[in-house]
Amino acid sequence: MRNIYARFLTCLAVVAVLPGGTAAYAQRESQPRVTTAVPFLRISPDARAAGMGDAGVASPADVHSIYWNPAKLVFAPGGKGLSFSYAPWLQKMAPNMWISQVTGFFTLPDGRQSLGASLVYFNQGTLYLKDNTGQGAGSFSPREVAFTTTYARRLSERFSLAANLRYIYSNLFGAMENGLTGDPGHGVAGDVGAFFQTDPEAYRNRPFNVAVGASLSNLGTKMNYGAGAYFLPTTLRLGTGITYRFGEHGRFTWTLDAQKLMVPSPPRYELSADGGQWIITGGKSPDRNYFSSVFGSFTDAPDGLAGEWREIIVSTGVEVRTGEYFTFRGGYFRESAGEGDRKYFTAGAGFDYRGMGLNVAYLMPQQQNHPLAETVRFTLTLTPQAGAARNPLVYNRPAGAGGRDRYRGPYPGGRRTGAGAGGTRAAYGKKRRYPYTRSGSEGLAGIFGKKSGSLSYKKLKQGQKKRERRTRRTLRQYGRSR
Repeated sequence: MRNIYARFLTCLAVVAVLPGGTAAYAQRESQPRVTTAVPFLRISPDARAAGMGDAGVASPADVHSIYWNPAKLVFAPGGKGLSFSYAPWLQKMAPNMWISQVTGFFTLPDGRQSLGASLVYFNQGTLYLKDNTGQGAGSFSPREVAFTTTYARRLSERFSLAANLRYIYSNLFGAMENGLTGDPGHGVAGDVGAFFQTDPEAYRNRPFNVAVGASLSNLGTKMNYGAGAYFLPTTLRLGTGITYRFGEHGRFTWTLDAQKLMVPSPPRYELSADGGQWIITGGKSPDRNYFSSVFGSFTDAPDGLAGEWREIIVSTGVEVRTGEYFTFRGGYFRESAGEGDRKYFTAGAGFDYRGMGLNVAYLMPQQQNHPLAETVRFTLTLTPQAGAARNPLVYNRPAGAGGRDRYRGPYPGGRRTGAGAGGTRAAYGKKRRYPYTRSGSEGLAGIFGKKSGSLSYKKLKQGQKKRERRTRRTLRQYGRSR
């Protein structure tokens, strides 16, 4: 029975994400590649990032920031959102395998804190076991679930930190036949993330926004199935992104990610001269404490620095939004041949209308007959004011002239909270640059003649120039000049 466990867990570590297929696995027999339990946690859950080459650490914030970098969540437009994702997985190998996710978040009224949650369900269909003699050993229906909660906080107008707490349930031997039984695995893990951007979407002071992000995910307990404990896929991700804004809705985004599994690299073994035992000839012994195993993963590859470099996965992608409704994406994902040999292009598209969005991504491997070929992912999002830049930061001045502005958080148009010359204003640009507004959409309508919180920086500038011309004209009527 233990032999069945070991063989099955090894198979799942290869198949669930399937980096390169069984050929890549076989070619590394003399130097095994890094494997972990519950590899479904490494599958990109949303079609938007999937269409950009599975890169999302520093891409524009959205509801799926919970997975890529939870620190981005507090910058997500709309203040709240909900999404549903679905992807048939490895259809060329297992037609009844699929993964789905439900994600949601909301921003607290102060505008500095966000809470979120996500639920991932991985259905691996019905599989069949055989023993060492080739006889049937029963069938089973593996199921895996991960539930995540998120807390994100903005420490300044451009920088934020966040943390996730995740519960993982992995039942690889559920609903077994022929009397075979197995214990489900349970695990608890945490994520941390950091995010910084030079010009948040709510400001739009400049056409360019440069962002950098970092996240450390799945740092937690080992998964124990009753036949040994296995590391979680602890992953370090670093990324950067550049967004160029043009027009009211136009946006071009380029993003680049680098990630590495922070788990022990399998050492290289050879038989001793007398053939009595296996000895380590490269790398480090895996019998280390947890923190030494995780944080020592940068220096434990059998091939030294070259081996560590091969373990780094690089992905990049672009996103182009030319109008209010349609978005197009493309990307590339690269993993070294020694560590899985996943190399594929991605393409995607999105359609947004009145807060509802539909995104689709398609995966195109470089290798022919690859198990990941023709993988399609779908995501439906529901976000108020989605796509509008449009999450203005509002500063509140205490009553009376000369008071100092203090941050109040994102509101659609501003609201009056003090009497006198203070009140509130929408701070799209620099402080003390734009006049104060009345409450809600009425204040914006008084400037631009319409009731809407969806205003670009260009329109704000136009409105300011109109007010300045009107003021000069009024002063001239009284015999004064400005």
